[in-house]
Amino acid sequence: MFIIMKTVVFIVCILLSHIALAQTWSCWNNGSVYANSNHPSGVVSWITPEAAELSDDIYSLAIVDYDQYTHYLKVTDFGFEIPAESVINGIEVEIERKAQNFSIPQNTDCFVVDQDIRIVKNNNICSQNLACNNVPADNWLNRIAGSDDIVCYGGDSNIWGESWTYDDINSSGFGVAVAVRNPYETGFYPSSIAMIDRVRIRISYSETTPIELLDFDVVCLDNGKYEISWVTHTETNNDYFTLESSNDGIVFNTIKIIDGAGNSNEIQYYTVTDDRFYSEIIYYRLKQTDYNGDYEYSDIIASGNCAHEDKPAIIEIYPVPANCNDNIYVNMHGGCDIDKIELCISDIMGNIILNKNIIGSKREELLILEPPCNISPGIYIIRIITQKSDYTGRIILR
Repeated sequence: MFIIMKTVVFIVCILLSHIALAQTWSCWNNGSVYANSNHPSGVVSWITPEAAELSDDIYSLAIVDYDQYTHYLKVTDFGFEIPAESVINGIEVEIERKAQNFSIPQNTDCFVVDQDIRIVKNNNICSQNLACNNVPADNWLNRIAGSDDIVCYGGDSNIWGESWTYDDINSSGFGVAVAVRNPYETGFYPSSIAMIDRVRIRISYSETTPIELLDFDVVCLDNGKYEISWVTHTETNNDYFTLESSNDGIVFNTIKIIDGAGNSNEIQYYTVTDDRFYSEIIYYRLKQTDYNGDYEYSDIIASGNCAHEDKPAIIEIYPVPANCNDNIYVNMHGGCDIDKIELCISDIMGNIILNKNIIGSKREELLILEPPCNISPGIYIIRIITQKSDYTGRIILR
């Protein structure tokens, strides 16, 4: 937990926010084009390759004798519709299969093993080979009776050694190619039959947005003006921001235009001071504009009232951002007396890590937070509650 050194009395709540791009799985899709394709070592073609479309116990077959390889069973045109500009995180292939050899016992090794499991890109068989071909550990099992085996290759973070765009995945030339072999040079049993009932694929992807906004906040400065700040986690084709204000939350006017970072995968910090003095609550929003002129609006935030006669102490948090081994200072001054304070620290799920009441009477108080070394970098939300105020701020650790 945080180590706290105090010369002050007030309430602080800290919430940790972990930021990550959300990954989405597509549905499992079946291919619609099935064919034999040449394998450099292949001598056996697949019989009825189109039978591998559905899980219906109608199989695409290859009869492999000792030390024989099949050609590729090439499956393409999976009909994906991955959203434009999405990032491809991983590809998972599922093969429903079994093998048969009536001369050996049920559920034993069946002299069939993967040779190649590769992704098809633009109708070309490429990518890393993810075949499971350790003999005998990865032999297909003899299923004379009973259900098929379902085997998966790849996963949500495996892109098979290739770079991918959403267009590559949505193309009719995207798919998978499968080849098997009989790994034994000689033997006493007849040929084994490799049987594939269904081949399907799903895609792990993340939809990109022009910006990923971590924080958008307004605070009252000592001089009675408002400071508006925001933090972005990523930016894509971001030309500029327009900061707008409103007296009623309906009609907005431009305060300032600020250049964006273009394309960035690093945290960016922005701060603007509204130089006008207000005697009422003011509403703010951000307009973000891409290079192509498309734009989006943020949520609306509302200020407090800097002109209030009985305003609470002004709260300062520094440094922002801070390194994980820095002390974090929270200074309260220039407002009403602070008599009772409850200090609480919570995680992002709302679990209380620390909850403590402190008594004091100073008009200026200082809290020093010493984060532990193992705390994760990110955005922490600080909440300070006194008799006169309920303040929410932020700490950024990097």
